[in-house]
Amino acid sequence: MIGAIMTGGKSRRMGFNKAFIELDGKSKETILSRTISIFTTLFDETVIVTADASIYEDFGVPVLTDIYSNAGSLGGIFTALKSFPDSDLFIAACDMPYIDPTAIETIISSASKEQHSFDAAIPFIGSRYHPLHALYKQSSTDKMERMILKRELRVQDFIDSAEILKLVESDFNEVDIKGSIANINTPEELKSTGLGE
Repeated sequence: MIGAIMTGGKSRRMGFNKAFIELDGKSKETILSRTISIFTTLFDETVIVTADASIYEDFGVPVLTDIYSNAGSLGGIFTALKSFPDSDLFIAACDMPYIDPTAIETIISSASKEQHSFDAAIPFIGSRYHPLHALYKQSSTDKMERMILKRELRVQDFIDSAEILKLVESDFNEVDIKGSIANINTPEELKSTGLGE
């Protein structure tokens, strides 16, 4: 399986690239470098998906440039799927400081045990889906491309039209799925975490 990290967001609310938020002031480890470390232990290959590959050249993993520009998260997921047509993919955002390998393994395990066909296995926590912490199957690829070509770019619209394996909190037992899916969008949220101090 391939692990793909989405780094294409414009971070308008944050004001700077969230991938480079440091986890503490000593190690200089960033959210992105931590996610890469976790992914390289879990997956056959780890890649970064972005609009600008030059920003991420020094992270030691392949960098994929969006096939369709300005297509948002949906375009990034599609790019990853299209680049590895023989594999399922696990997708995560670059701004999840507490992403948990056990949560990822739970999603993969649940997907492997599911007997009915589905396009994606996505956590449904806090009354909403979390599509940037999810597993996608190749059956998603053509559906996403049709949406992108029509400029229907909301990931939620894909979810509404696809076959989704919905994973709720009880599917994760003792795993901290709420912590794993948590991301940082604003300076206030960053300050509340104490990261980088």
